[in-house]
Amino acid sequence: MNYGFFGFNAGALSTPDSMERVVVIAEKLGFESVWTAEHVVLIDPQQDPSPIPAESNTVDTIASLAFAGAKTERIKLGTGILLLPQRDPIVLAKELAGVDVLSKGRLLFGLRSHPPAATDTPTASSTPTWQNASRTWASTASS
Repeated sequence: MNYGFFGFNAGALSTPDSMERVVVIAEKLGFESVWTAEHVVLIDPQQDPSPIPAESNTVDTIASLAFAGAKTERIKLGTGILLLPQRDPIVLAKELAGVDVLSKGRLLFGLRSHPPAATDTPTASSTPTWQNASRTWASTASS
């Protein structure tokens, strides 16, 4: 069984010193991976289904993964939560490919696709754009 640590970029851990300590110690302890949290905007005052209070700090996922990659050598780096509708898919593909290259292939990126709810409205990050992102990922990883 492999163990990972989630949220090394959030809350009390959202300072450079804390983030470095967590990822370095996790690697030394033999953890398989470290994972980021992501909340671009928080509801104030906090309301369900928001999982964390508005005053919580969360360092950007891509910046955190790049930082963790520079501080470690072997541990895998994962996007625990990535809010896809809030990101440009082409730019995201390029950023993630950069983290993967600079960390020598240690990036873990999962994507869940599901049918939209009846109340969902299309965004700039809709399905056809994500199809283009997969092609960009393949081409940027080799550049």
